Amino acid sequence: MDIQSKINLAIQACEKHEVETARKYLNEIVEENPEISETYRLLGQLSYEEGKDDEAMNHLITALVKDPKNMWALIMMGNILGKRKKDLKSARSYFNKVLEYYPDNAIALNNLAAVMMECGETEEAIDIFKKVIKLDDTYPNCYYGMAMAYDSIGKHKDAFDIALEGAKKSVDRPENKSVRTEILHALLHEAEVLCKKTNYMNVVLGIKESLEGDGNPPIELVYDDKLKVYAKLEYYKHHFTDKNIIRYNGSLEHWEHLLVHELGHLRMLQTNEKAHAGKVVYSTDDDNNTFNKKYGSQMRKALKNRVSSEDLLKLIQNIHEGIVLQLLNCPIDLFVERYIYENYPIMRPIQLLMLFKQEQDNINGVRSGASTSSFPMNIVRANKVMNICTSLHFKRLYGINLLNEYHPTKAEYEQGLDLFDEFEAYWNAPDFKPSEEYDLVEYFLQSLRMEDIVTISKEDDFVEYLSKQKKPVSVDGGDYDLYTEEEKERQRIFEESNAVPDAGRDFMMTMYILAALEYMKDMTKPQVRKIAQEIAFLGMNGIEPGKKSGYSIPSIPNMDMGGYQMLAFYYSSWKLAIPQMAEQLGLPYKDAYDNAQLLFKQKYGYELKL
Repeated sequence: MDIQSKINLAIQACEKHEVETARKYLNEIVEENPEISETYRLLGQLSYEEGKDDEAMNHLITALVKDPKNMWALIMMGNILGKRKKDLKSARSYFNKVLEYYPDNAIALNNLAAVMMECGETEEAIDIFKKVIKLDDTYPNCYYGMAMAYDSIGKHKDAFDIALEGAKKSVDRPENKSVRTEILHALLHEAEVLCKKTNYMNVVLGIKESLEGDGNPPIELVYDDKLKVYAKLEYYKHHFTDKNIIRYNGSLEHWEHLLVHELGHLRMLQTNEKAHAGKVVYSTDDDNNTFNKKYGSQMRKALKNRVSSEDLLKLIQNIHEGIVLQLLNCPIDLFVERYIYENYPIMRPIQLLMLFKQEQDNINGVRSGASTSSFPMNIVRANKVMNICTSLHFKRLYGINLLNEYHPTKAEYEQGLDLFDEFEAYWNAPDFKPSEEYDLVEYFLQSLRMEDIVTISKEDDFVEYLSKQKKPVSVDGGDYDLYTEEEKERQRIFEESNAVPDAGRDFMMTMYILAALEYMKDMTKPQVRKIAQEIAFLGMNGIEPGKKSGYSIPSIPNMDMGGYQMLAFYYSSWKLAIPQMAEQLGLPYKDAYDNAQLLFKQKYGYELKL
């Protein structure tokens, strides 16, 4: 075997981390021809990766004696001296030597900038990072270094912007596979910092003022900490009033983004109205009956003799409402969020954090739905495909790829990608007309074979339909009714006193409680009682439902839970261990608990009791 073949084999072994094999070939090459510089450089790399810095430096010095212009030997010497030995002056000299021979070497420039940062020359380092990006805008290290440089001097917006650029443009490099992850961590960190420093209500009020002009009805912002969602639009035309109302729950984290989101929906409605092209998506009694016929028999078969007819009908209704809300909101929300991203850059930090939280909720929901056989597979699949579509949009905006977390099949991914590509085609169409976003809704419905469970009509036809109703109608994610003010007040008092959750939240809590039941199914009653008591103690300081993480108790080790997850454990542990006191907790999760027990029985063949 010739020397070049042995060198190739040694390099392949190094890449596979087969240290002994690589060292064997390299030692043989040294014996055959001791003048090849790269042999010593590779031996130095092996020693470096084993943490044997002095041995590595000896090999690298020999490599440089054989060839003073060995670029990788010079860079590795600089790395050892700078990162391991903390000899910044000597490290700097090696990187400068690389640039003397190879002026446009991105790695050497990047490492030199990192050393300059360590020396306090931050502004000069930033200039070099900029040069690196011009040379290679896919190199992740320069984005991360530049973000850290901006952060160190308090320029958090610049840090956010460059981290966002790096998240979207950079690619993984084999020599340092963790850098892109660090960029994403930096991006989220800078978003948190900016959110704390930014008064987003100024943005909200500016958008509000712009939408009230040109003869449009006034907009009233109503704070409601009892609201179970972040924000909710009540469009004047659908409520037969002279103003638009946006109710918002300012006690929830990052609520300002959802307020801007609802204003985005209002902008679309106003645009369509002015063009006399208004459309509405809603669910009628006929749609409900169709859903029941289409999926009810399947669920009755799955839950045969395990649930009463009344409870089964309620479960079917909840599932219908949940999937309809998703079918209505998923395609339209793509337009709203893209509009916010492109027209209000100041909103990007809070938008990132909110969409990231929604991604985590979607992932948990998909995993929970996949774990039960009681839900119709077409519903489970449609939910998953739409969440994949939303995740592709999130990746497009912020460069964060969470698609693998959904564990999609090839067919599911391709269908989600098709929905997303169709949205992109609409968004980028130069001749996009008012209300054409509803054509995308129709495309979603047809692709997912669900066009028969919702209704899309002209807005005037919907208003006429609405005027004939004497009960709430689900439309575009909200409830619209024709109750008198007195009736509304009675309804509000009833809802507050009973704290009935909305269908989507009830469905989510069912999944969280099911997971809690599965966690506790092999525990003794004293063990579950201990969980109940520890959460009760924790609850003395309040548990925020919308909080995405930060809750833990000793009895459930190594689990960082969000607010709703902790409340699921709270309610279900009391129902199991201290059932006579559970309803005194005041938690509105009885229906969700009952549904979770039904699903548990379907999966394990028995209802969990202690």
